Amino acid sequence: MANNKVIWTEGLLLKPAHFQQQERYFEDLIHQHSRQLQGFEWGFDVLELDTELLSLNKIGIKRARGILPDGAVFDIPETDSPPPVVELPDSTVHETLLLCLPLRNDQYEYRLPKTDNAVQRYQGHLQQIDNTSSTDKDEQSVLVASLRFAIKPASDNTDGYCVLPFCRILECSKNRGIVLDENFIPPILNCHNNDTLHQQLTNLTGFLVKKTVELVGRIHANTESRYNNFEIEDLLCLQTINHYTPLLHHLAEVPVLHPELYYRYLLMMVSELSTYTQNRTLKQITPYLHDNLYQTFEQLYNIALECIANISSRVQVVEITINKSNFGLYHALISNKEVLQEARFILAVKAEMPAAELRKEINERFRISTVETIKELVVANLPGFRLHAMSRVPRDLPFHEGYVYFELEMNESNRMSIAHSTGFAMQVGGDTSNMRFQFWAVIGDLYD
Repeated sequence: MANNKVIWTEGLLLKPAHFQQQERYFEDLIHQHSRQLQGFEWGFDVLELDTELLSLNKIGIKRARGILPDGAVFDIPETDSPPPVVELPDSTVHETLLLCLPLRNDQYEYRLPKTDNAVQRYQGHLQQIDNTSSTDKDEQSVLVASLRFAIKPASDNTDGYCVLPFCRILECSKNRGIVLDENFIPPILNCHNNDTLHQQLTNLTGFLVKKTVELVGRIHANTESRYNNFEIEDLLCLQTINHYTPLLHHLAEVPVLHPELYYRYLLMMVSELSTYTQNRTLKQITPYLHDNLYQTFEQLYNIALECIANISSRVQVVEITINKSNFGLYHALISNKEVLQEARFILAVKAEMPAAELRKEINERFRISTVETIKELVVANLPGFRLHAMSRVPRDLPFHEGYVYFELEMNESNRMSIAHSTGFAMQVGGDTSNMRFQFWAVIGDLYD
């Protein structure tokens, strides 16, 4: 049916169709305008089921307010009557229920009182209306219309209806009644009216505040005049968190938060925070689905938690001082026994020779073991802990140009030996005057 504007002319003989057409014009004007401003302007603002009916295998809506996809505004029970209660069969499992309203059409849209039970969009009824322009009590009986809703399962044929999913049934039985899916989130207009989404936002805001405290503590612990690469990353990460923490605080406080806007800001946040995770990129994200908000936010919320958690569990790198002794011996003492129990140990060596030749020299001339056993290994010509050359410098370690990086093989036997020792000892055969060493203990997942 066309929604063109009525042309009012002098001497026009007014018919009900004139007012009906003008009403359709204004309704369509408002609907089109709001749809252009917000692509998902439909859903529930308030939804309350009659929970007392569930044990009887029945579904009823006590309160509901919102906008249908075709632009119809409803308010149950203030303006519109609740849909008839529906009794579900015991065989009902995994069924979505829909709030249904007949679509607009160019036929008769109104069901008047005392008429047949045909499918019309509106139900007419008489209502006493006060004349508000008069001080005298002047009530008039006016025939008014309310939307005529019905409840249907999604498996039914809903052609000719505008629908809104409002709940999902897990099972229905005489013993347990109707069991609702607590994870189901209907299309809504305000996140604060849904416990799941509101709690997600509250949790994320709290986690960001905690991570801010942790990062600030790590940065302030630096007593040097310069920042290393780890602390620079902490600063950049703190900048990102400082950007989104007050924003999430604001979203948590505003009276109305549309789920698409919440999704948009959450997607921006996890996209930036993923830079500080091991993969450095964001995995494929579920697109925004206004009629399936649980699927929309479940993955995104979990990724946000993972990104925030990875910030606090960043790799800890402890530099170990190497002291030169006599006869090509070097000692690396470790006082923190916790480091010995779980750390990976990385040795970097620099010498005035090509990298390939240096790797060969280290394998032939270098021994590393505990302080207590190094002399026995040298005398018996045993290899000690094995060293594995690393193909590239792990990003969590300081980069030193010209150095070749090796990782110590820390099997169960080696770790047990070092746990009962005061530290490592290294012996290099031949001339070591041009060799330089760097040694680190790494706690956490090293990004190779």
